[in-house]
Amino acid sequence: MTKVLVSVITPIYQPNLGQLRHCLLSVGKHDGIEHILGVDGPDAVDNLQEFQKLASEFGARIVTLDSHGGISKATNLAVSAANGELLLLLDQDDFLLQGWQEELLPLVGEFEFIYSDRHAAQEDGTIIANQVFFKPDWSPHRLLGNMYVSHFFAINRALFNELGGMRSVFDGSQDHDLAIRASEKNPGVKHIDVPLYAWRQTATSTALNPAAKSYAVDAGVKAINEHHVRTNSGMVTNAHPQYPGFYIHTYPSRTEPVSVIIPTGFALNEAGAPIVRQAMASLENQLTKEKDEVVIVSSTEDDKGTLDWARTTLKCNVVHLIDTEPFNFSRRVNLGALQSTNQLIMFLNDDVEFHSDSSLDSLAYLSQMENVGAVGVKLFFPDGRLQHAGHAYYNLGAHHPYYLTQDFTQNFGDLILDREVSGVTAACLMQRKSVWESVGGFTHELPSNYNDVDFCLKIREKGYSIVQLNSVTATHYESTTRDPTLQDWEVRFIRHRWAHRMWQDRFTRVQELKTD
Repeated sequence: MTKVLVSVITPIYQPNLGQLRHCLLSVGKHDGIEHILGVDGPDAVDNLQEFQKLASEFGARIVTLDSHGGISKATNLAVSAANGELLLLLDQDDFLLQGWQEELLPLVGEFEFIYSDRHAAQEDGTIIANQVFFKPDWSPHRLLGNMYVSHFFAINRALFNELGGMRSVFDGSQDHDLAIRASEKNPGVKHIDVPLYAWRQTATSTALNPAAKSYAVDAGVKAINEHHVRTNSGMVTNAHPQYPGFYIHTYPSRTEPVSVIIPTGFALNEAGAPIVRQAMASLENQLTKEKDEVVIVSSTEDDKGTLDWARTTLKCNVVHLIDTEPFNFSRRVNLGALQSTNQLIMFLNDDVEFHSDSSLDSLAYLSQMENVGAVGVKLFFPDGRLQHAGHAYYNLGAHHPYYLTQDFTQNFGDLILDREVSGVTAACLMQRKSVWESVGGFTHELPSNYNDVDFCLKIREKGYSIVQLNSVTATHYESTTRDPTLQDWEVRFIRHRWAHRMWQDRFTRVQELKTD
C-alpha cells in the first residue's frame, strides 16, 4: 500500500456542489495523496446524498462534526483523520492547478511550511489572467501585516498538532493565526514561486470583496496582537482604515540614542536658507535623548550659519566634519559613521523632511532587531508622487519599482504594508553601527550611483533582512528632473559583483505582471 504523503484538508459548510466538484477534480486521485472533507455539522450540506456521491466519485473521505462548530473545528476534525505527513489546506470553492502534486510531493519531509503563488478565478472558474499574486518569499514581518501566504498553504502535520491546530476564537482568520504561531517556531519554509492554486471570486468571498467578512479582520487583529503578547514585542496592531485585510502597527517609543549622519553642501532653498535646516527641523521634537547627535559632513567650513542655528534649535549634540576630497557620497557617510558615538546610526540626505514625530521610534525599533540589517521609509516628491518604497533587483538591474506612482493599491499591499524588501535608499536608512561595520561600510568605488544598492546587497549577503516602513513617510525635495543617467562602468561594476542577487527579486515581483 502506498504511503500517504499529503492530506488535502477541506472544511465543508453549505457548499455549491458544482464548485465543490471542481475542487475535488483538481485534487484528483494520486498515489500518496488523500483528500479529507471535514463537514461542519450534520446540517452543513443540503443535498447529503449528492454530496456523498460526489465525494465517493473522487475518493474523498468524509468526517462530520456532531454539531455546527465552525471552520476551525471542522478543519481540526479532518486533520485528526489524516495520515499524511503534510497537510494542504484547500477551501471548498477553490481549486488546485495542474502540476501541483509534481511540485509539492518532492518537498514532503524537507520543509515544514510550504506555500505557492496564486491565481484568481471568476465565479465560473475562469482564470483571471491579470490577477496573479506572485508572492514574496518568506517574511514573518510581512506576515504580521497581511496573510499573504494564503492560499495554497501546507503545514507539517506534526507541527500543526504541536501548535494545537486551528483555534475557533480566530474563525475568519484562523489560517493567519496558525501561520503566525508557526512562524514563531522558525520552521523550514519553501516558497514555490509558480501559481498552484486558484482563489474563486464569489459574492461572499474576500477574494472579490475584502470587507465581505468583517469579522475576519477583527480576528486578524486579535491574532496579531496575541503574537505581540507572546513575544513581548511591545507593538500594537490595528486594522488598516482603508484596506480590509491589511494591518498597521504602532511601534514602542525609542529608548536608545541615535546618530543622524547628514552629508551636505549647504545648498540654499528658495527662501535663501540652507535646505539641511529643514531636514533637521523635522527631527527637532524627536532628537531628545541625552546622547542623540547630528553629524554633518561637508566639503567646506562655510556652513552658512547652520551650526549656530542647529546648536540653538536642537536638543542634541551637533558635530561638523569636513571632507575636502572630491565629492564621494560613500566616503562622506562612512566618515560620519566612523565619528558617530551611538550604536544606532541613520544616514539622511539633507533634503529629506519627515512628516511625523514618531518616525525615529519606528525606525529605531526595527533597526534594533537582531535579524534586521537596515530600515528605510517611504519617500514622496513635493507634488505627492512616490519616489521610493524599497528597491527591487531583477533582470540584472536595480529599480524603484513604483517610482512616480500615485496608486498605492498595487501588487497586494507592497505600498501599504511595512514589509521586507531587497534594499532601501540611503537617502534615509537606519541600522545598527555593528551592521555597518560588519559589511565594511559603503563602497568608495561607487561615489555617486549604486552605492546604496551595493550596501544593501552586502547586508543581505550577511543574512540580514531589510525592512521598508511604509508607515513612515517623508518628503524628498530632490528634483524629479535630475539626470538619472548611469555610467556604463557603474552598471558593469554592480552586475559583476552582484549578478547572483539580481535576476529575480525575492520580495517585490511586479516585473512578472508586465506585458509587452
